[in-house]
Amino acid sequence: MPTIQLKPCPFCGGKADIKTWGFKYKQGPKKGEKFQKYKIGCALCGIWQSEVKFAQDAAADWNKRVMK
Repeated sequence: MPTIQLKPCPFCGGKADIKTWGFKYKQGPKKGEKFQKYKIGCALCGIWQSEVKFAQDAAADWNKRVMK
């Protein structure tokens, strides 16, 4: 996975952290497939975004800022 650059937290300026988790389906039609999710947040103020399927999408969402 390429290096992902994250902007600081838009609320407090703290360092952003990316979390990932997943599992392998053990039964059903997706048996054996891997399932993985990503989300980005701030350990300083505790704000976290919703999880998404791809790390690049999580980073793009996190790094997006509203123009003034």
